[in-house]
Amino acid sequence: GESILIGQAPFPSNTVPGRHHACDGDLVAWIGVNTATNNNLSFEQHVYDLGSRTDRVLSMPVQGLSFDVVISGDILISTSGYDLSQDTGFDPFSNTPIENTGGELLLVGEQILWVVQPYSGSWGLYTATIVHSAN
Repeated sequence: GESILIGQAPFPSNTVPGRHHACDGDLVAWIGVNTATNNNLSFEQHVYDLGSRTDRVLSMPVQGLSFDVVISGDILISTSGYDLSQDTGFDPFSNTPIENTGGELLLVGEQILWVVQPYSGSWGLYTATIVHSAN
């Protein structure tokens, strides 16, 4: 197959598959560094279409690299949600206490599953139905 450079991932030695990037069909999503911020480290959400060889930078907040990225069909979840078919962001965690979000994510249909390790104690396993409320 052909090798195509589609973008750059920040801190590649600190990531594993499914952490800060994800694939679904022809779409590859990752959190990248925003190079237009003049030495202020900030991040942006990319989605690359392997079929059309185009990169979209989504208009959504990205709060660093503490979140996984998951993509399934037209839905992307990282620090917030994005509906690719509607080209609009949403808060998938609007009905969940914010201290319970972050960590490892899994997206299945309209269900999000995530794992949080508190500072002490057992790991927490949370699930919620995606809420498509606008950001």
